Amino acid sequence: MPRISIGFILIALSLLLSGCSFQTFPTELLRAPKMTTDLNQIREAVSYYMPSGARLLIPSRHKTVESSIQEIDMDGDGIDEAVAFYKIEKTQLEVGILILKKEGNKWIKTEQYTDVGASIDYIQFSDLSGDGRKELLVGWNGGDYGLKQLNIYHYDNEKLKQVGQMSYSDLAIDDLDEDGKQDLILFNHDHVKMETSASVYHLEKERLIRIDSIMLDGGINGFMNVTTGLATPKQKGVFAEIGVGAHSAYTLLLTMENGKLFDVLRKGDFDYELTYKAQSVYSEDMNGDNLIEIAVLEEPPQQENVSLAEMPWITNWLQWDGKNGLIPVHKNYNNYTAGYRFDYPQTWNSYMTIQRNESETSGESIFNYIAEDKKRLIPLAAIRYVDNLDWPDTEKKLKDAMTEYTLIGQNYGKTIFAAVYPMPENLKVTDRNRYSNLRTNTTYLDENIKILNVE
Repeated sequence: MPRISIGFILIALSLLLSGCSFQTFPTELLRAPKMTTDLNQIREAVSYYMPSGARLLIPSRHKTVESSIQEIDMDGDGIDEAVAFYKIEKTQLEVGILILKKEGNKWIKTEQYTDVGASIDYIQFSDLSGDGRKELLVGWNGGDYGLKQLNIYHYDNEKLKQVGQMSYSDLAIDDLDEDGKQDLILFNHDHVKMETSASVYHLEKERLIRIDSIMLDGGINGFMNVTTGLATPKQKGVFAEIGVGAHSAYTLLLTMENGKLFDVLRKGDFDYELTYKAQSVYSEDMNGDNLIEIAVLEEPPQQENVSLAEMPWITNWLQWDGKNGLIPVHKNYNNYTAGYRFDYPQTWNSYMTIQRNESETSGESIFNYIAEDKKRLIPLAAIRYVDNLDWPDTEKKLKDAMTEYTLIGQNYGKTIFAAVYPMPENLKVTDRNRYSNLRTNTTYLDENIKILNVE
C-alpha cells in the first residue's frame, strides 16, 4: 500500500524535534457519536485491538467527524462497521485506523492500518465512486505550516485499499454541478512559491481524475474555512474564507458548469473587494432560506476613533446574484465576548450607530439614533451582560427603576439581558418622527437575540 512521501515524514519529524506540539484529544473528551449499538462494547473491542501505548484521536475538524469512533456501513452490505482512529503516543508520528465488524455478539478486527502523521486533520465517509459504497477520506496532518496529505481508501473484502493520495491545504466534497457524481475539491497554497490553486476531481475505476483546475490569489495567508451549499436556488458553490494581512479576510466563491470551475466574484487580477472584511466571518445560511450567505463587516457611523479590535461591527449578509454581484439580505450584530447575536430590525438604517463598553465582568452595547444635527446620540435599546453572581442585584435595580427589560439567557458565565429606552422629551419634529419609526420593544429583542453556541 502506498505510503506518505519521505518529504512529509522529514518535515513532520523536524517539527516534532523543534518542540512544536500537536492537538490530540483524550478519550474522556470524546463527543457522543451517533451510534445505534452499545458504545461501551465497541470501545472495549477497540481498546483490545489498539496497539500498546495508543490512544483514541478526534480529527482536528470536528464538523466532519465528531468522535474518534464511527459506526458506518463501509462495504455496502447493509451492516455497519465500527471505524476508530488512534495515535501511538510513543513515537508521536504514527496515526492509525482500526475497522471492526460485528460477528454474533462480538466485534472482530477486520483491518488495521497505521501511517505517518502528527495528527488527523480531516475524516469523511463519502461515495466518491458512485458504486453505493463509501470511500474513507483521511487527511493526515504533518504539523504546522499547512502540510497535509489526503489519502482515499476503498474498503472491499474487509481490506482497506488506497485509491488516491494528494496534498492539500483545504478541501470540500459536494456534487457541484448536480450531475449525480460527488466532486472532490482540493485547495493548495504554496507559501514559498506564493501560488494557490483549486482543483476538482472525480474518482473513476479506483483512480483520481482531475476534471479542472484554476489558479487563485497566491499572496494569501491561507484558508480559514471551506463550506459548500446553494449559492442560488439552482446553483451550488464552494465558499472559502481566505486569510490576508494580520486579521483581514475575504470570501472566495467557486462554481462549476460543464466541468469548468469559475471564480465568480473576482474582479480583475485577484481583486475581491466585494467580500473583503477587516475580520473573518464564515459564510453560512444565516436566514434559513437554504442559501449560503456571505458576510461582510460594516463600520457603524461615528465610530472613526474606535480601533478595529474594539469596533462594534455590523455584519451584512449577502447572497450571490448569479452573475458577478451580491444582494444584501440581512443584518445583525455579534458580540463574541458575551456570546450572542442580535438580528437587526428591518427599520434600522443609516440613522443608527452602536456604542460598546466592556470590562472583565460586565458590558453593554447601546443602539443609538443619530439626531438630525449629527451631534446628539439618543439611545433606543441596549444589550447588557453581568457576571452570573451579580445578576440578582442587577435585576433588583432594574425592577426598582421600573426599567423595561427582558432576560435573554446565560453564556460564558455571564447573564445577558436587553432593555429599551422611553421616548425622550423635547425632540424636534424630524427627530421625533425618525425615533418613533426606529423604536423596538422587549418582545422583538427577546425573539431576535440568540445565544451563540459554546464549543
